[in-house]
Amino acid sequence: MTIATAPVAGRSWRATATLAGMIALALAGAVISFTILAAGPRHEGAGKVTSLAPAPGWRATASFGPLVVERVERGAGEVHSRAHGLQGIERTDVLRVEVRLDNRLDRAVVFSPGQFRLRVRGARGTISAIDPRRTPGSIGPGESLTQTLEFVVASRLTDLTLEFADLGEPRPLSIRLGSLAGPTA
Repeated sequence: MTIATAPVAGRSWRATATLAGMIALALAGAVISFTILAAGPRHEGAGKVTSLAPAPGWRATASFGPLVVERVERGAGEVHSRAHGLQGIERTDVLRVEVRLDNRLDRAVVFSPGQFRLRVRGARGTISAIDPRRTPGSIGPGESLTQTLEFVVASRLTDLTLEFADLGEPRPLSIRLGSLAGPTA
């Protein structure tokens, strides 16, 4: 059985069928995109979170005063392709680190969330925080600042160190978080 189609504005039936197929694919893509966007971030939707109590060693002394890791949570993430330069398919977690910085000086000190990086044992580089909720600024004399940082890490990676680039020190301060297995590790 054959179906006869009339050419549309000088186009053959194959061109019309191809155009109809492309329109159908575009509509399907739009529906899928809308569904993903309406669901929100998948890291939040995963629902599995490992909350870790502060460890006594989760503190350092910066040039302006104490820096303390108040809380760490590791939440189940999603499967990504080549996340942070990794090869192949990789499951990731979101590591949330809440830090408190106390300025004990009699002058303000410059602060930016970008001064924090996450180092993974055995990796060459460090991982930047994603979407910090604070813009660069300063911490006034005698003030405390609490900052929540989020890092996307491969689920298989567990030996982590938080680094802080203290502008008053020649090398970054390191706070070894240790082996933090997540819900998907």
